[in-house]
Amino acid sequence: MPQIPVHETSVRAVVPQNDSGSLLICGLPGLRINNAGLTYFDPEYAEQTFAYLAASDVYLLVLLMEDFELPAEARTLIAKMASDCNILIKWIPVVDYGAPNGFAEDLWKAGREQRRDFLIDGHSIAVACLYGAGRSGMMAAAICAEMGIEAKQAVRFVRRYFDEAVGSREQERWVEAGTYLTRSS
Repeated sequence: MPQIPVHETSVRAVVPQNDSGSLLICGLPGLRINNAGLTYFDPEYAEQTFAYLAASDVYLLVLLMEDFELPAEARTLIAKMASDCNILIKWIPVVDYGAPNGFAEDLWKAGREQRRDFLIDGHSIAVACLYGAGRSGMMAAAICAEMGIEAKQAVRFVRRYFDEAVGSREQERWVEAGTYLTRSS
């Protein structure tokens, strides 16, 4: 169990998986918002989040934001912190409030067996978008469907642990449709 309280990290929720690891729904590690509503990167906050992820046995962190959303130094620092914690990073850009396009869905499908193996082996996976609700909640629901929960029930399942998960009707429809469960062509 992590020693750092979850409220001191960008982790929004932990979604357990039956007889396997857990899914962690996160905001971008280190992302802060100031009083003016502007985002900035806080390295200490990122370090706390990575310490929590490492203590939670996270093997994979899937980052779902687009490059233009990231504070300037965030990508490099996140890559280094993840490497220091032996956490693999996969970048799969998805438009905010949107569902994966063909390219992003193909990237997602290509990682399905690896995600399944990590979870079955008892390890955890973290999914992160900017705030840590919409895109990350959508992909957490998709992983739940990949692990055997009915695709049409996956959003409801994830919302039992984080009611803000999945930020738009388009995201709900994508999870429910289950196209990510088919093989890549």
